[in-house]
Amino acid sequence: MRKEIAFCFLGMVAMVSLGLFIKIDDVQAGTLTEASTTPASSYGGITNSYSVSWKVASSTEVGAQVRLIFPSSFALSGATATSSISLSSTLAAATIATSTVSGSEITLWFADGAIAVAADTIHVSVIPNILNPYAGGSFTIGIETRTLANELSDDASSTAFSIIPAAVPVIYSDTKAPVSTIV
Repeated sequence: MRKEIAFCFLGMVAMVSLGLFIKIDDVQAGTLTEASTTPASSYGGITNSYSVSWKVASSTEVGAQVRLIFPSSFALSGATATSSISLSSTLAAATIATSTVSGSEITLWFADGAIAVAADTIHVSVIPNILNPYAGGSFTIGIETRTLANELSDDASSTAFSIIPAAVPVIYSDTKAPVSTIV
């Protein structure tokens, strides 16, 4: 009986010792909730502005990033940055220091002194000059919050919104060559 207790004790000591050498990553990305996207116009082929809002799952630190990821069919090359994008929150002071546009992604950086706390609702209003896709359809926008070290903090997709396909003018052409009546 004593041998069995000794072996159990040694086994537990070995497992605990081994556990000290295994890195446990206790930081998990949270899920943003109540994420929504509102286009100013729902028509395809229109240069448009967007508003995006979400509820923060975990606190977002000063200087952290927010990435808004549009589907590839949206043209963001004309989207303007910082001065025309405003951000408000319900529980804390949150302002944008700068922003960049790259491909289908808009990255916003929180200004010094800005912080979003858990359960805070953030609203990014009037992201201008985004060209809606001509084909239309149902779309969502990916939203990510990232730490200063560029590690994923929270993420979600917005609720779906629809774009009505652009009207394409029908070009008529003759099916027969014209016949001259001049002799």
